[in-house]
Order: sequence, then C-alpha cells, then structure tokens
Amino acid sequence: MTDPIVKTIAVSASAARAFDIFVNRIGTWWPLDSHAVSASQGQPARDVVIEPRIGGAVYEVMFDGTRADWGQVLAIDPADPWHSPGIRAPTRGLLRASMCVLRIAVRGRQKSP
Repeated sequence: MTDPIVKTIAVSASAARAFDIFVNRIGTWWPLDSHAVSASQGQPARDVVIEPRIGGAVYEVMFDGTRADWGQVLAIDPADPWHSPGIRAPTRGLLRASMCVLRIAVRGRQKSP
C-alpha cells in the first residue's frame, strides 16, 4: 500500500454535518464530470456511493448505470468523526492501493446541522 492520502478542508459546519455530507451525500459535491471512470469515456457519472459500514463498498454509478468499484471502507464511526472513514482504494491492485482518511476537526464557532 502507498502512503495515505491526506487532505484538509475547513468547512463551516458541525462535525456531524460534515461527516454526513462527505459520506452520505458524496455524489452531490464530487466532480462527477471529471473525476470518475465515466469521465474517461466522455460522460459524467450518475453518482458516487460510500456504504457507511466496515467492509462497505465505495463505488461510482457510471453514466450507463453500471457500477465501477473504487474501494472499500476499512473504518467508519459517525460518533467519532476524527478517525473515519478509512477507505482503501485499489488502484492497480491491492499492493498499490491508496489509503484515504477523513478527519473532521471542529474549529471555533460552528453552524448547527
């Protein structure tokens, strides 16, 4: 496995709301027209799904309705968003898979959900 992908983004929301939007509504903000398997075929994807459970799939619903697997949820805990989700993205085989980890930190004032 390669080194984990680490990305930090500050948002004006509670940790619970940020977690909900990232996990349960990823298809509403993910760039489906450019960062998807469908995009390589000239069409935007229909959706991206994270099944919010350990062992859950992370996948794209392609423009034609077929499924393109992106990865697997290794850890997830909505009650402790500091340490979830951990997603293994099997790019070019499991030995070269990437680990993506989302950590939500509350800073200063936050908006209610």
